[in-house]
Amino acid sequence: MRGHTADAVPTAEGAIQIALEELPITLQGARVLVIGYGRLGRTLAPRLAGMGARVSVSARRWADLAWIEAEGYGVEHTEQLKGWLCGYDLVVNTVPARVLDEEALRDLKPGCLVIDLASKPGGADVGIGKGRPRARPAMGGAPAGLCDIK
Repeated sequence: MRGHTADAVPTAEGAIQIALEELPITLQGARVLVIGYGRLGRTLAPRLAGMGARVSVSARRWADLAWIEAEGYGVEHTEQLKGWLCGYDLVVNTVPARVLDEEALRDLKPGCLVIDLASKPGGADVGIGKGRPRARPAMGGAPAGLCDIK
């Protein structure tokens, strides 16, 4: 692996480590949403599924949505997430655009953990969640913001 693709593996593994440390439940059976199906989303989704998580992936492009479904993951359209986020235990954003605004974060169920792995400006308003926001650097140099929804 070369370049940015090589960074996706340690970043995905770092996100899994954060989830294991921060979630009050195991990943086995957890409902997980990966936002974005680029290098990082394609690397993270199978690792989460391999740990027994029930993984859904969101994307904007119809071709990506078709591949997501073909891989056996749940499918969400990134521009239509509002109103559908309440069922997830873990949401991992990989999109470097604001996809999780204040309204979307209010929709998350109590105890849901949001991990923002997107490069700046990030994709989640983690500073405005109901819970106390925390930030940690992720593996591979990508920034990660955490917001534990209380």
